[in-house]
Amino acid sequence: TQRMIQEELNDKRAWVAAIGPAGEHRVIMASIDCGNSSAARTPGPVMGAKRLKAIAVRGTKDINIAHPAEAWEMCSRLRKELDANPNVGDWMATDEDDSFHHNNFSWGNARVRRKNFWSPELEERWRNLKYDHMDRWTGCWNCPKACHNLIQWPNRRRFSYKCYGKDTYHMASFQELDFTFEILPVAQDLGLDSYSTPQVIAFALELLEAGILTEKDFPGMPSDVRQRFYYLLQKIAFREGIGDVLAHGVSGAAAIIGKGAEKFDHNTVKKFEQLPIKLGKLNPAYFLMIATGEDMAITQIEGSFPQDPITDPELKEEFIRKWIAVPDKKFHDWFRQWVKRDQLPDEAMVEICDWNECMHYLDDSLGLCGFVSSFRGQFGGTTGYHVWNMPQIITHVTGIEFDKDRLWECFQRNRTLIRALNNRRGLRRHMERPPEDHWVVRNEEYEQLLLSKYYDFKGWTFDGIPTKETLEKLSLGYVAEDLIKRGILTGNEVTALKDARAKKQKG
Repeated sequence: TQRMIQEELNDKRAWVAAIGPAGEHRVIMASIDCGNSSAARTPGPVMGAKRLKAIAVRGTKDINIAHPAEAWEMCSRLRKELDANPNVGDWMATDEDDSFHHNNFSWGNARVRRKNFWSPELEERWRNLKYDHMDRWTGCWNCPKACHNLIQWPNRRRFSYKCYGKDTYHMASFQELDFTFEILPVAQDLGLDSYSTPQVIAFALELLEAGILTEKDFPGMPSDVRQRFYYLLQKIAFREGIGDVLAHGVSGAAAIIGKGAEKFDHNTVKKFEQLPIKLGKLNPAYFLMIATGEDMAITQIEGSFPQDPITDPELKEEFIRKWIAVPDKKFHDWFRQWVKRDQLPDEAMVEICDWNECMHYLDDSLGLCGFVSSFRGQFGGTTGYHVWNMPQIITHVTGIEFDKDRLWECFQRNRTLIRALNNRRGLRRHMERPPEDHWVVRNEEYEQLLLSKYYDFKGWTFDGIPTKETLEKLSLGYVAEDLIKRGILTGNEVTALKDARAKKQKG
């Protein structure tokens, strides 16, 4: 689509955002693709519903910058820092040790962990497989990092991938890397998201194995698992037969199919497929992020605060010394006292979640990449962009004076506005639950109390709706008026911990 539009416009520098057949047929797993980037989690079917195939943009005017000399100096310096920083960018582009995903994530329909799958022999074999078919590394426009692997697989168009996208299809089908290289360009051409689509297909095959669906639901489907994935890709993308049901995603399809299919829907939050992770003991911060994240994926909220503590005191202090991205020194203190993954004060868990989501909102607002900002702070701490240099960039470019506090308020406004929009569409507390089997060891009372503390910190009601007072503080009084008019708020609500229901909670 991009090539055809560029040819029609006679301009190869036109940027094109387009949907494939999956988006045209309003498949919920459809994505919008632009160059080497894509956006999933429902914008694809929105374009399809509007009968909008593609958008082409070609900028020809000068870019007006308020303080060009200062902006040039800062951007040049940041570019050099990004280039020299090993902690930003996609480590999976060059590091062939992918034992983390293959040994710890679940295969199939988020069903089985293969803890000893990875081996040195496998790593060497897959390294050769990749480099025997890779043209080169590429990066986004003018970025010093090269995060894309450009693959030329036999009988397939040349395609690129990054990060975990190379694992999803072969892990869902219990195959190896060659299958992903084979099927990924086909799925991309159909405009299907590689994050959720493999889980939907694995879910369908589980229902067939369980007898909930039968061979009659899959006329002409081959017996080979690889060919079955191709078969279902086509059915889903064009909404043919059982594909018309599966196009609703795991949760939607399970509800339509019935007959016990709902029990196989075990890896979704708010009807969206999640990373296939099944762990042992509850992680409070991750409980909050998975339950409340508006982008419907943990990778779009985690990232500023490390996933695990550092046990060696000297290494911990070295990490803290270089960790300039923290918005407040209290994060240093919490990290310093942190020993076990699940043991930090509830206040810390809540504010870690808040900072993590803040950085993703700022990246999305400013057009920055999470691989050099919000997602990479957990690995080494030294991100390219953070709350201390983002305001300077904004000021140099726009001439509008910004500082950390004003930036943080922008995040709060955006987060609260989106929350209110989702509340208007029906989002409530009872929907904010990680998958029931995400952790083996759960504590319902503690989880609900922690959720109340998070809601209270955000200025939301016990049901997870921003109060009138919170909205007005953020200059969103018109939103409060709308929610009151619709009967969602009365205007007299208190924040979560002041609610009588919270006072009965135990943790």
